[in-house]
Amino acid sequence: MTDFVSEMTPKADGEFFVRVEGIEMRKECWNTRRIHIFDKDQNEIGSFERDYPNYGIRTFEPFRSDGRWYALYSPHYQKTAVMTLPECESWCEVEDDRFCPTEHFVPRYYVHEFEANDKMHAFVHTEYDGDDDSCEFTEYHPFGFVSGCVWGDDSSWKIQYLDLSEIAEKRIGKLAKFGYVEISGTLREAVVIDSYKSKDDPHAIQINQLRRYSFEDGKEFE
Repeated sequence: MTDFVSEMTPKADGEFFVRVEGIEMRKECWNTRRIHIFDKDQNEIGSFERDYPNYGIRTFEPFRSDGRWYALYSPHYQKTAVMTLPECESWCEVEDDRFCPTEHFVPRYYVHEFEANDKMHAFVHTEYDGDDDSCEFTEYHPFGFVSGCVWGDDSSWKIQYLDLSEIAEKRIGKLAKFGYVEISGTLREAVVIDSYKSKDDPHAIQINQLRRYSFEDGKEFE
């Protein structure tokens, strides 16, 4: 038995759309999902099955690198993988992964160049949740993020860093770069890359973290 459980959801600024189809399994198993992928003209270009009933849309994240389209996705509930677009062919995956993804995110940006004091300046403006829609974010950073948890630790979502700089060579790196960080809200709400910085300066990241306090004495729970 199958049934469509969502409307088509735009991805990558309308370049791609996805739609989730529910697949009912036998009683002792999780229901799975088939994720249908469409191009900007809403022609179906491919699909894949995810072996978990939730997070099929949020874990599908298209991005462009060196002029080629890819997508982060999670066919297995404990795996971050990459496919090519529009071919929808498996490209590579994170090795020895036990982190269960609930959302992937690759931030976009544009470079603002201007002249001041007889000198050209270049500033990188990175997209953030709720940003001005008039900005044309056409480039993707060579890194991304995944939220989720190690199996069994699903009381909150944690964040890990994805290195996409060698994706053309079929290599993707994943690090708990910021330690054991519990995020507040969705991944896009929790992560802010310095939204406007000089092109030559290093990136900084703001992570909205989840913290718990005692209602009686106001002390933070460890």
